[in-house]
Amino acid sequence: MKIESQYKKYIDLKSKIATLEEELKEVGDILKQDIIDNGEETVLTSYGSFYLIKRKKWQYSPAVLVLESSLKEARKEEEQTGLAKAVEETVSLAFRVKK
Repeated sequence: MKIESQYKKYIDLKSKIATLEEELKEVGDILKQDIIDNGEETVLTSYGSFYLIKRKKWQYSPAVLVLESSLKEARKEEEQTGLAKAVEETVSLAFRVKK
């Protein structure tokens, strides 16, 4: 295989990204706690501004969950019958570690 080294490089890069993402989360948690501890909403630095974003997680009533389930089923049915039309198809690369 002519590009065997590219496959290896892909695996190495994925590993480095995972390590960096883990490190970034740790540093981010420290910065987030610092902003909270100091009662700040935004911290301005020479690099730019750091600020907290709050998002709510919602828990819905059983009635809404039933509607959601019905919608999912209706979508599947339209996909299978051809009533729904695919407007885009993407191709991605996936990788699994050899066991």
